[in-house]
Amino acid sequence: MAHVSVKNIEVRYEGIILGVRSISLELPVGKTVALLGANGAGKSTTMKAISGLLRAEHGAVTRGSIRFDDQEIVGRTAEEIAALGVVQVIEGRRLFSHLTVEQNLFVGGTLLDRAALAERLTMIYDLFPTLKRLRSNVSGYLSGGEQQMLVTGRALMARPKVLMIDEPSLGLAPAMIQATYAKLAEIRARDNISILLAEQNANMALNFCDHAYVLENGRVVLDGSAERLRENRDIKEFYLGLSEMGTRRNYAQIKHYSRRKRWM
Repeated sequence: MAHVSVKNIEVRYEGIILGVRSISLELPVGKTVALLGANGAGKSTTMKAISGLLRAEHGAVTRGSIRFDDQEIVGRTAEEIAALGVVQVIEGRRLFSHLTVEQNLFVGGTLLDRAALAERLTMIYDLFPTLKRLRSNVSGYLSGGEQQMLVTGRALMARPKVLMIDEPSLGLAPAMIQATYAKLAEIRARDNISILLAEQNANMALNFCDHAYVLENGRVVLDGSAERLRENRDIKEFYLGLSEMGTRRNYAQIKHYSRRKRWM
């Protein structure tokens, strides 16, 4: 059973600008799916189409279907979709920077009653002890890694069935990227949450997810299990930077590099 099923969606901004075209994907229950691709490939737009956040950017799904637990959600508001259990962590770790860590977490639990809010807050602090230690600190002064913990924790306050995370590794040091993905694995195992993530860090994503879709120019050009894609010749060369011998390419020594894109 798929928690989320996207069928041939098209997204346009201002009714004119084409964001994505004919994208289809499946997010099974309890699984992790990655959207891979460069900036502008359509990863964020696809996620916002699912979460209902396109409206804030004057975008809309103009064709196709998005179903969550067999309910059509195209046309529903972001608030309605979040209430169903689909929550997105937007790229850039956007916080209410003037509020404290704990106040930001309370925002994530807006739909909970007092007892559920206290219970969920305790769970978040157990999961992220750093946030408990910093709970009275103003969030705008947190480090990048601490902000990533906070936006993830804030999303989890809503008790999501589906957690969508846009570029979780962006701007983080390698050690913090490893720590972030370790926490995501813990969250997935703990609550059986389905996770959809958008990443440019293909190596990290493919070592974490079950299945991945490669997006270019607003459409899916390749998909498969993480294991199969890790061994794919094009993925190794274009996204992992490895030659056919398994060694890392040094493009600084190459005057001209033309991507062959055998999947096109």
